[in-house]
Amino acid sequence: MLEKIKTEMDILENEEVSNNQYKVVFGSILKLASIYDYYYSSFGAWTNNPFYCKEEIDEIQDHLDFVEVLDEEDYFDQAERGYLEAGRYLAVASKSCKHPSMCRQAFSLSGWLPLYYLFKRKEGASKGLYFMNTLNKERFQRMNQWTQTALMKSIGKITAPKVELEEKIYVKMSLKDELSYKNNLRSSKIPRMCRFDLDLPFEVKMKHYDSEEYLKIRVTSSQDWGTVNWKKGKLNSQTADPIVIPVAIIYIHGGGFIGGSTGSYRNVLRKLAVMTGCPIFSFDYRLAPQYKYPTGISDCWLSYLWIRHYSEKYLGVKFERCILIGDSAGGNISLSLSLVAIQKNCIKPDGLMLCYPNVCSNRNEFFPSSLLSIDEPYLNAMFIDFCCTSYLDDEDRSTEYICSPIYAPRKLLKEMPPIRFGIPAIDPLRDAGIEMARKCIKSGVDVKGKIYKNLFHGYLEMDGFPFYMKDAENAFNDTVEYLLELIGEEKAIVESA
Repeated sequence: MLEKIKTEMDILENEEVSNNQYKVVFGSILKLASIYDYYYSSFGAWTNNPFYCKEEIDEIQDHLDFVEVLDEEDYFDQAERGYLEAGRYLAVASKSCKHPSMCRQAFSLSGWLPLYYLFKRKEGASKGLYFMNTLNKERFQRMNQWTQTALMKSIGKITAPKVELEEKIYVKMSLKDELSYKNNLRSSKIPRMCRFDLDLPFEVKMKHYDSEEYLKIRVTSSQDWGTVNWKKGKLNSQTADPIVIPVAIIYIHGGGFIGGSTGSYRNVLRKLAVMTGCPIFSFDYRLAPQYKYPTGISDCWLSYLWIRHYSEKYLGVKFERCILIGDSAGGNISLSLSLVAIQKNCIKPDGLMLCYPNVCSNRNEFFPSSLLSIDEPYLNAMFIDFCCTSYLDDEDRSTEYICSPIYAPRKLLKEMPPIRFGIPAIDPLRDAGIEMARKCIKSGVDVKGKIYKNLFHGYLEMDGFPFYMKDAENAFNDTVEYLLELIGEEKAIVESA
């Protein structure tokens, strides 16, 4: 039913119907269609779902803490302001992203920004919500490209904390180790990158970046190691023995498998680098709908292997341990990457930090919290459906455990490293994340986590401008504390300015 409604919405948008009543009517129909789809899928809900079994709930509560908001009244004021600010941002973005040149984008911003933020604030917020509820492939790609423009990157640099080292490197792929249906997705064979010393150098500048031959990795650190001449992309001549760094953190960004980048997460990456004192590696993996599952996972897998096995050779740095952190779709990839490492008997991560992870891409799987997407402004049923259909070329693959880690067999789960969860209560993905935690607990994995009352999906990006929420800032600090716990070092949290 959702497919039919989306088709009608695209027709409405193409005809440029100006009457807002039509938009309101279609918005109501979308909600009814979502209710119908969830009602149908609810008949297939697991009979041992923890939300129907008191014993399961008691066991989960021993590992997951429920965090109350600081001040209920202040919180809802912050939440309302955050949602409205996000709506205005999307409204401005939807206007500016139509223009290809940086000059025209800047001109568009100078006009729409004051209009929606100063004079037509409610209208701006409602237009942003409508834009999010009527996404299609063309509109989303245009928006995603806009976030990668020089203008938006410049704005990101101004708002993010300062660090000593921030570089992008381009690493040659080991194509024979790619994960694909034709290659070795289900194989337990050890990758060539682990068995042989391959020639996989990196470059720091690339005029024509080919994502099918090179991996793009962003390096962020509060300290420069001094082993690499970043301008030339080579080891310093005076570098003799590699520097030993206890821990590296790998951040895998979210975005529903269809959006996001290391650039759009610059603020999060820099804050983590400063607050943990660890170097942060993050990957610009290929996105759907142009690249389907498992391409994004494959890019992260090859990048992970390069950091674990080739950083000493090419960066002059040896990392003793490695912690993965991922949010939303990045949490999915972090889990999948760990399962692949166990499956292939490779060196696995030493810990996982999962923030509001998407652990199930099967649209036919029902969880009670899925009903939240009916009335969720941004992570709504339409957007979730759009992400899943863009990511998968065959819906049957959504039940594979590398695509949906919630289906991982116990023999693999019991080998998982310690896992920490951050789960917002107002999130359609909430219950699937809790079920994933329960399965890991049952398999004997070291699991801890926090469930945040009234926080939303995406809280890691809500602790600063323009969505500042005090509870989101506290949740970000909790994430850092969990990372430090996984690292095994006690360190005071650096207070943000």
